[in-house]
Amino acid sequence: MKFFIGIILIVLSTLVGYLFSIKYSERRIFFEDFNKVVIRLKNEINFTQRPVIDVLNSSLDNGSDVLVVYNSFLLNNYNYTSNLKYLSFNEKNFVFDFLSTIGTGDVLSQNKIIDVAIEQSNSFLKQSIDDERKYKTLFIKLGLLAGITLFILFI
Repeated sequence: MKFFIGIILIVLSTLVGYLFSIKYSERRIFFEDFNKVVIRLKNEINFTQRPVIDVLNSSLDNGSDVLVVYNSFLLNNYNYTSNLKYLSFNEKNFVFDFLSTIGTGDVLSQNKIIDVAIEQSNSFLKQSIDDERKYKTLFIKLGLLAGITLFILFI
């Protein structure tokens, strides 16, 4: 019976470590989606005459956090950042600033804004990939080690 409880402790602590590591995957996925949207937006602005809102609506996938942020921004709901707990303050400001400048100028100024956004988003993406690579496995291993430690202490 003690052995079974010990195994359950190991599994539960590993699960807790995994739950702590999820935010790093969500952050990476958000910036991958954001990069796709911004690059598609740039291509659409350069080669079509469609309004920016139509381009953004067509380039966002259902279920994407970028879609949730964009729709909240359109509704002037500035609490959209509360759903993005995995983003830092600077990253949330970057997303807000980008969304607030879309559609405010001519094609040349939009291209400059989008180029800066792509560069900044790529750096956030690179950082999020590095953080995920480091910290996701770290939290899972720490959870496993905590479970093994609890197993040894209780048995």
